[in-house]
Amino acid sequence: QWKDMTNGHEYVDLGLSVKWATCNIGATKPEEIGDEFAWGDIIPNRGGSWDTYVHCYDAANNLTKYCTDSTLGVVDNKTTLEPMDDAAHIHWGGNWRMPTSSEFRELYNNCDVKMLSKGKLKFVSRKAGYTDKSIILCVPQMATCYDFWTSSLNTNNSSYARVFRMTGNSPSTNLDMVIERYYVNYIRPVCP
Repeated sequence: QWKDMTNGHEYVDLGLSVKWATCNIGATKPEEIGDEFAWGDIIPNRGGSWDTYVHCYDAANNLTKYCTDSTLGVVDNKTTLEPMDDAAHIHWGGNWRMPTSSEFRELYNNCDVKMLSKGKLKFVSRKAGYTDKSIILCVPQMATCYDFWTSSLNTNNSSYARVFRMTGNSPSTNLDMVIERYYVNYIRPVCP
C-alpha cells in the first residue's frame, strides 16, 4: 500500500495546518517511543541537568540562546527554535520540524482521543473529509506523565519551554505546560 511520505518519513494529513509524522524521532513505527532530547539539542539523551544543557553555561540563569530576560542570560528574543537547533529538522531533513505549542493545541482540539493502552493514545481527526485519518502518540508505560517538546519557548521564563503533556492515560487538558529546557522528552515531527 502506498504511504504519504516526505524526505523518507511517513506522515498523516489530518486536515490541519500541518501534517503529522506517524512516529517519534528515533522510532521506526508508531508503537516505538524513540529518542529523547533536551529542548533545542540535536543529540539524543544528552540532557538531564543544566551542567550538560547545550544552550547555557552550567545554570538556568546563564542561558546562551533563546532568552528574553537579561537576568537569565544573553537576550536574543528568539522564542521558536531555529532549524539548526530543531532535532526533527536535523535528523529528518527536508521540511520536517518540531511542532509549535499552537499546532499541538490544534491537534488536540480537532481530534477525538482514544486510549489504546497505557502510554498509547490514538488521535482521530474530526475534520470533514479526514475522519478516517489518525496518528498514535506512544510513550513509556511505566511513567505517570509524558511530555512531547514543542518548538516554543516559554516567554514568561526563558529557562522553560512548552510541552504537550500526556498525564496518566490521557492528554492533559492544559496544553500550555512548561518544563525546564534541560529535561529530555520525545519529539513528534510535523511538516507543511
